[in-house]
Amino acid sequence: CRREVAVLAVGEASARAATEAGFATVEPAGGDVEALARLVVGRLDPAAGALCHAAGDTIAGDLGRMLGRAGFDYRRQVLYRARRARRLSPAAVRAIKKGPLDGVVLYSPRTAATFVELVRKARLVRACKGLTAWCLSPAVGEAAADIAWGGVRVAARPEQAAMVENIAARPASAPSN
Repeated sequence: CRREVAVLAVGEASARAATEAGFATVEPAGGDVEALARLVVGRLDPAAGALCHAAGDTIAGDLGRMLGRAGFDYRRQVLYRARRARRLSPAAVRAIKKGPLDGVVLYSPRTAATFVELVRKARLVRACKGLTAWCLSPAVGEAAADIAWGGVRVAARPEQAAMVENIAARPASAPSN
């Protein structure tokens, strides 16, 4: 693996993983596909060669189209496949029903939509009215909003540090939208 190539990552977690894997030049874009496209266009030259997008089988947005419009040769390489849960675990059901759960942390629209689907399937929608949905981005908040929560709180920036700040900002026992 050529670790001297620059890595432009969607967010902090991916950037940290690339750094831990030994890549020397790593820069996070700020947490969403549009920010990543802007970073690529601002930092790289389309004539310098093809871009490899290492990703999962399901991605948000159309990075290939955005970069293609800017003249880049874009290639996606699927490195992992996320498997959708079919049901909530018994422990999750107990925690939602009886606590001590204050809320749930949701990092992607897909995760939020899956959680909402599984809550409905387990007939726990009413129990979520006492919980806060802490969401990484407005898109995650929109996906979570398909059911009534005690509160839906969206991080100020789509990155881990902002998510932690969001959760720590105030007690979950008094959620607000």
